[in-house]
Parts: sequence; C-alpha cells; structure tokens
Amino acid sequence: MEGKISVIVLAHGDEKELIRCVDRILNQNYKDYELIVVSTQKNSELKEKVNSNDRMTLYIKDADKLEDLRAYALSKASGDKILFIEPNDFLIDENSITTLDEVYTQKNADLLLNSFMTLKDGNFYFGNGDVQHILEIEFLFYQCQNVEFRKLGGSLIKRSLFDEVVSDDLVKSDQVLLNSLSKKLKILFLIIKISMYMMEQMEINCLN
Repeated sequence: MEGKISVIVLAHGDEKELIRCVDRILNQNYKDYELIVVSTQKNSELKEKVNSNDRMTLYIKDADKLEDLRAYALSKASGDKILFIEPNDFLIDENSITTLDEVYTQKNADLLLNSFMTLKDGNFYFGNGDVQHILEIEFLFYQCQNVEFRKLGGSLIKRSLFDEVVSDDLVKSDQVLLNSLSKKLKILFLIIKISMYMMEQMEINCLN
C-alpha cells in the first residue's frame, strides 16, 4: 500500500551529477512522493525543473555542514516515509521507489536500508545484502561490517522515528544518526539487495 514518500537530496557544494540524480527521481512511476532538494548553491537548471514539476521543491540555504541541510530538509518533509538519495547517486530505473516501498510495506518495516551497486575503475560491484531482520543490539556490529549501515543514501525510513531521536543527533554524521534511529525501531530492521544506486566510490572504514 502506497503512502507519501519525501525524497530528500542534499547538495552541499558542486555536485556534477545532481541534475541526473533529480531527473531520475522525477521520472519515477511511484504515485505519491515529493522531492525536496536543499542546496547551498543557486542553480538555474534546477529552478527551471521546479517551475515545471509540482512535486519538486528547491531550497537554497547557507550552511557550514551537510548535516544542517538534512535537519532543515526534514523540517520541510510532509511524507510519512523519508528516502535519502545522495546527489552523486541515481536511481537505476523508473520502478526503483516502487520496488523499495513494496518491500518496506510487505515486511512492515520501520527502516529499510538498500544494498549498493558500485561503479569503480570502470567495473560494477554488487553488494551482498539480502532481506533479513537485524536486531538493535546487532546494529553496531553491522555498522563496522557494512557500508550501508553508515550511510543514509538509499535508506527508506519511517518519518516519525526522527521525532523520537534527540535533536542534536539530527545534525551529526549519518552513522551517528542511523545508530540513534536503530534504538527507536519498534518492528524490524532490514537490508535488501536491490542494487538501486550506482556510486563512484564508497567509504569502507568503520568510524568511531
């Protein structure tokens, strides 16, 4: 069953693939979503897209940190689910959000992470994720072992979870925020191998 999804893209600097990222989102066949782009730089092409797409909203905001843009975007989101997409990533096809939401709904999830397909040195590498339950007490272990547990990009998250974490965590790193969100899960935690995103590089260090 579909519900409104707020798709959030945060652009902190000169993201060369941002327009491609936005175009792939606007081409989705999911029926009920809004696209919120928060950027530190004005972009005439993005402004034109806003004028021709009533699902898209663009905010230009001065901020020292990407995390400040995130907190601002969340304050503007009206969906009951949040999907984060990084500006240098893109959705593979027009069914990506539909597929992700179907799994989210079928599994009655509060938080669904997505396995990455990575483009590096001209080759594609597929993640090893699979649909599974993850207990909150296992979360830190998975953060050290899997990049997906440390990045908000590709995450579909129940909106109300953000209201339950301490406000300071909303402006901290992805890893810290995900850790905080994991403590609020009431149903289950999933990671799925859909390979919805392509990335140029991915960080594999486990941060403290």
